[in-house]
Amino acid sequence: MVPVSASKGVSDKDGELLQEAFGVVTVADLAELKYARWAQALAALAPSAK
Repeated sequence: MVPVSASKGVSDKDGELLQEAFGVVTVADLAELKYARWAQALAALAPSAK
């Protein structure tokens, strides 16, 4: 189990806030968060800027 605070740019305090707001404790929780999944889907649908 890798804590979300292990992610680059996510402090321990940010991890606490993510847990309070969304129940996110681990990196896997963050990846499964519906908002992250929506962002992934939008990125896949967006035309690439070249």
